[in-house]
Amino acid sequence: MAAAAFTGGAITTAAKTGKLGATLTTIATKLENLTHRLGTQIDNLITNPSLRHMIDRLADNTGAIRFPGDVPALPMGVSRMQFDEMSELIAEATRHIHAEPRIHGSRVSRTATANSDIDIALLVDDAEFDRLLEESFGIPNPGSSRERSLEHAMTVGKIDSGEAGLRAVHRKLKELLGLRVDISIIRRGGPFDRGPYLPIPGGTQ
Repeated sequence: MAAAAFTGGAITTAAKTGKLGATLTTIATKLENLTHRLGTQIDNLITNPSLRHMIDRLADNTGAIRFPGDVPALPMGVSRMQFDEMSELIAEATRHIHAEPRIHGSRVSRTATANSDIDIALLVDDAEFDRLLEESFGIPNPGSSRERSLEHAMTVGKIDSGEAGLRAVHRKLKELLGLRVDISIIRRGGPFDRGPYLPIPGGTQ
């Protein structure tokens, strides 16, 4: 009799434990789904450039985990979702360029205003820069505006997006970010090779 009672109690306890485990699993799943939905909503909300700018400025003013010279994880005014999509667009558009894509300027130094552009540098070595100069300008007619543009690019070590055949990705980045965009090929060691830099994944170094 006692053995039967003990066995029945054990079965009841096991059933209760199993039910409790299933309930906890259901609660955990619901919490995970809720967290994901909230994260997506917040991420979508802060893609608004003006709101994102205010959030960034507030974070800077509090001084939370920021020190002089720090390179942020994201450009000022750009969400993680935007940064990831931007990285994919740049990687796709620059497969033919042996470059290290970097963000620099005020949105990395965190001195940007709401109207500041985002500066994207495709850093290349001397040999690649010379190759891209020839590819971008060819052999221009002496005295032509194209020859003057070539000479300027050689002097400053910078090929603008239009001359480099990057107009399409320039337009897509502008639409994605809602910001003015400057994407250029920059020769390492040249006048425009200025940090601090924030690396963009997907370069073809």
